[in-house]
Amino acid sequence: MYKIEDIINKVHCADCLELMKDIPDKSVDLVLTDPPYGVNLDYDIYQDTEENWFKLMEKIIPEVKRVAKMVIMPSCQIKRLKWIYNHFPPDWLICWIGIEISPEYCKIAKERLRQEVLF
Repeated sequence: MYKIEDIINKVHCADCLELMKDIPDKSVDLVLTDPPYGVNLDYDIYQDTEENWFKLMEKIIPEVKRVAKMVIMPSCQIKRLKWIYNHFPPDWLICWIGIEISPEYCKIAKERLRQEVLF
């Protein structure tokens, strides 16, 4: 296990999952991450499939929640929120509407057109 003083303010060339194993619990103030979306984007060394997205989340979310006092990460797709809630219930949720809307359309838009970020 690292002492936090030994790893802060340094660049680490490592797999984050491997590095996080040695970071003390709740020693990081904030983890802000934007993991792959699982929508078949073209990466050099990662297969961005929906199946791999679930596998990655099962590894990454417990570790970032363990090492960090707060985690911010996009949910990627609204259809996956139920899975996230069932496996890793968030402490906080922020929703925003990514378009300008008229007051008449506001209620429908709030229900259907939102992106969500987990904390």
